[in-house]
Amino acid sequence: MKCLRSFEVERPGNPPVPPAPPGRGLFRSACPESPKPDNLPRRTLAGRLGAVLLVCTGHLPCQASLLTPADFVVPDLETAELRIPGEDLPLSKPGQELGDWVLSRADHEAAREELADLGLALEGERYGEALEILRTRPISVFEEIERRLWEARILIEMERFPEANAILQRLRAAGQSSEPRLELLQILARVESGGTAAGEWDETLLSKRFPLDPWLIRIFAGSRGTPRSELFLAPLRDADDAGAPSPVLCDAAAHLFGQGDFAPAQEMAQRALAVDPLEARGHFLMGSSLLADRNFGSARKALLRAIRLRPDHPESFTNLATALHRLGRKEESLLMLILALENRIDSAEAWHNYLILLARELLPANTLRDLPHPPKEPVSSPARWHWQSAVSAIEEGDAEASIGHFLRSLSLDLNDPNTHNDFAVFLIEAGRKPLALPFLRAAAFLSPDSKLVEGNLDSLVVEVRELALRSAIAELEKKLSHRDQVAERISLAGLLEQSGREEEAIEQWRIVLDSDPDSIDHRLSLSRVLSRAGRFSEALSNMRPVLEVDPENPEWLFRAAWLLLQLPEPTGAERDEAVELASLACELTGNRNRDCLELLARALSAQGREREAEALRKRLREWDEAAGKPE
Repeated sequence: MKCLRSFEVERPGNPPVPPAPPGRGLFRSACPESPKPDNLPRRTLAGRLGAVLLVCTGHLPCQASLLTPADFVVPDLETAELRIPGEDLPLSKPGQELGDWVLSRADHEAAREELADLGLALEGERYGEALEILRTRPISVFEEIERRLWEARILIEMERFPEANAILQRLRAAGQSSEPRLELLQILARVESGGTAAGEWDETLLSKRFPLDPWLIRIFAGSRGTPRSELFLAPLRDADDAGAPSPVLCDAAAHLFGQGDFAPAQEMAQRALAVDPLEARGHFLMGSSLLADRNFGSARKALLRAIRLRPDHPESFTNLATALHRLGRKEESLLMLILALENRIDSAEAWHNYLILLARELLPANTLRDLPHPPKEPVSSPARWHWQSAVSAIEEGDAEASIGHFLRSLSLDLNDPNTHNDFAVFLIEAGRKPLALPFLRAAAFLSPDSKLVEGNLDSLVVEVRELALRSAIAELEKKLSHRDQVAERISLAGLLEQSGREEEAIEQWRIVLDSDPDSIDHRLSLSRVLSRAGRFSEALSNMRPVLEVDPENPEWLFRAAWLLLQLPEPTGAERDEAVELASLACELTGNRNRDCLELLARALSAQGREREAEALRKRLREWDEAAGKPE
């Protein structure tokens, strides 16, 4: 294995390690020079990496640790079971829940405008701002009692209990004592202020048996943490689906899953999806419950739907990996765990499963069992002993022992950037570059100031991206040679564009457009790729039919005006049209969109109206000065 320079992050008690002599490769490790491990099994991951794998290329902020030992323990990589993460009830952030529920009341455009600021203030837990909005702005979708109940609820969140109780007492005095939320809020105020024990809270709620009210169950009962199953589920089991929105039914499914009641959890998730088929949580909870019930094929389908709707949810990728592994699709399983860790590098469940599957993928049976253990006399750290043993095994050309020791070290301590970096370099040199990505991400997370890790990660990102795109393109071309499908051809066009192969992408978009000449989306995509290839006249020709469909779409007007200005030798009529289109785009955006105004200034200059163009630029400079932005 090639070695360019030693890598050692300073830690208390670690003696300095002298730098190794410079080597020849792109990647750098603490490992000494040794033969390349040719006996490592080599298979490339499926081409479905695509562009998704490498969206996140920024460096993570400095952290003291990735996962604490309490969060992450893998006692035996050979016998440990894969984890199936569920989902905690999302009730730990009252502001988020309050904001979500407020915004869910917006069933038409006017209501959305009225409630948007209030919902966003609550989501950001800016309770003072929310209270001011509630008290001073007209909100037609709230009756007066509901407005007062919201006011009391926010005051309780702000721990202003006397004011909240005063509002509730006035409502009671006004004859609203039959309103269940009023009584519930009074109980909540007593609990939050320390006047009532949590046990009394649960007992009171159970004895009252409030009627089903999602506002009550999700926001008020949830504010005390995870509600008891009897309180949370009893009214839902007897309710028709029309009475319970999908977020409440998803909460119930998550609660049942956490209790190990997988069949009822599936039923509740199905009810949530009947209300809202685009509820990503519903598909995730359905897939996770099916997975726990060992229905791997159906679990895979449900989890894929969850990922399509919400591609930033690591638990969906983690559980999909388990389903694929159980179905014998091992390479895809590893890919899903890589994507889970790309979404969240400190996911305990994803790391747990990734290390287990790597051990099964890269090592023959019993390799880990036959590894030597740290000596009986005290050692500073068993994890560090395994790391040093991995380095020694590389020197000796024993790839399997090296992998085993690296995995053992990481299963004992996931917070050592040296182990992550060196194992990543080992996998890279062995030709398993995608598998190395999570380890370099972790090293960068744990040691954000290390230029060596940064260099390794940047090099790997470029190489894996190119590998992923080539592999994905080849796979799609192979599929299209057997059966022509529009969706796959669109994917191929997008990947070709990302690869910088614009001419081939244009050819694919033309075929797609021929299959559906009236598609605005396809024509816009073709226009975009043509402009990237410098074929501005053709791009403009494809924008004109789009503008005929909606001549007052400011984004499309902006694109067409921009293309007119890109023409190598625009005619006077084309310059006039650019000014006309840019002016209309500015007007439709209230003359407040900077991009539109800058484009209009440019169009005016091209038309020879420099004085008007300069007046616009002056206005933009004044905006910058008022905002304190540098010129």
